[in-house]
Amino acid sequence: MKFYVAAIFLLVAPAALAQQIELEQRIRQHVYTLADDSMGGRNTGTDGERMAIRYITQRYTEIGLTPKGKNGFEQEFTFNNGVRYVGNNTLEINGVKLKADDDFFPVPGSGSGTLVNEKIVWVNYGIDAPEVKVNDYKGAKPGVFVIRLGGDSADSPHSTLYQYTDINYKIKTAIDHGAK
Repeated sequence: MKFYVAAIFLLVAPAALAQQIELEQRIRQHVYTLADDSMGGRNTGTDGERMAIRYITQRYTEIGLTPKGKNGFEQEFTFNNGVRYVGNNTLEINGVKLKADDDFFPVPGSGSGTLVNEKIVWVNYGIDAPEVKVNDYKGAKPGVFVIRLGGDSADSPHSTLYQYTDINYKIKTAIDHGAK
């Protein structure tokens, strides 16, 4: 009996290994195809993105997946495609000139400014959410608020604080608390 078990294992093991190698090769080919220069970078709204969508949709259809999106396999969602600003954004605090992108990051709606004799106040993530008993502004007096962006479990869509991680929420909340 031991001989038969060993013989079956010797027959099955190479087949399983061959399947694993074939799967790895197929995955590698998909990655190479999607990363190829012919895809044009796949940026949002480009021909490259549309080519990638067609490629992925064809592969999904070939393996028998059922579309679950509102438009076949495609599902709409919003995202931030990076911050772009023009002009000469500057910030000076108590005589110290700060450099955009190194010392601070301008956000939509921000302008240049000079702040003299202003108190700099750390407000952690800048969240004020009484319904979940979080108030990063507790005890903070109006001033120049420094807010941490990202890097917290709140960034997880499953967190009770996720709805408060949007930059626009943080800006409005800071203004409501007296941001300078």
